[in-house]
Amino acid sequence: MRQSWLLQPILAILGFIFGFFLLAWLILHLKRSELKISQAQITDADYLLENLQTKQGCASNIRNVTIDLDQCAVGVEKSSLFQRKARKTIFKPITTTFEPGVLNVIMAPSGGGKTSLLNYMARRLHSTLGTKYCSSGKVLFNGCVATDSVIRSICSYVPQDDDSLLPFLTVRETLRFAARLRLPSWMSESEKMQRAESILLRLGLKDCADTIVGSGLVRGISGGERRRVSIAIQILTHPRVLLLDEPTPGTGRIRGIINYRSS
Repeated sequence: MRQSWLLQPILAILGFIFGFFLLAWLILHLKRSELKISQAQITDADYLLENLQTKQGCASNIRNVTIDLDQCAVGVEKSSLFQRKARKTIFKPITTTFEPGVLNVIMAPSGGGKTSLLNYMARRLHSTLGTKYCSSGKVLFNGCVATDSVIRSICSYVPQDDDSLLPFLTVRETLRFAARLRLPSWMSESEKMQRAESILLRLGLKDCADTIVGSGLVRGISGGERRRVSIAIQILTHPRVLLLDEPTPGTGRIRGIINYRSS
């Protein structure tokens, strides 16, 4: 009988465990899923914008945010173990200005780079081992190059899909749950519930407030109402800039950018 009859199975099991976790790590880095609901705001947007104004000399009115795109372009490089690097241009250099208090509509055919442009402005393009995004140009907020923390604080992003909604919660429960998570801790519970109710009324969701959201397998509210619920979650924090990826159902060629003007 071999003396190593116990050592060999142990080494085999350890090798299997190591190979399993190595393969899982490679898969998760090559195919990364992005979060559908943005993070809760750590600090107040006005405080961050005021710091940006003091340090970099932004415009005097920090509540009004003007976004300038200066020769912004994005490309992507894809590579694998069995394929050479292939570079593709997502969209060519763009120079434009989004003024506060205006709804800006981006229209292009399918595959024209509309979603990629919104992701680029919101700093949501993340490179992986097999995919590398190459960008050029500048995105200026009130004439300044803003940091990621400032952009996350003043911008809210409504993704194209509504998969992040919990299907067994009602519309009112969904907004109250989001308010508890996303609104700052210095707000009282009653203030958070009051804001959730106010947003619900403003977006015309009163009639379906006590109906479950539903999903593809569970019957709930309509597709248009689900879209309004997704928008309501993002405007709970009163963002200065709202990025809308396909704001209404059936309009795959339209994207929207809203810069709110202070009143």
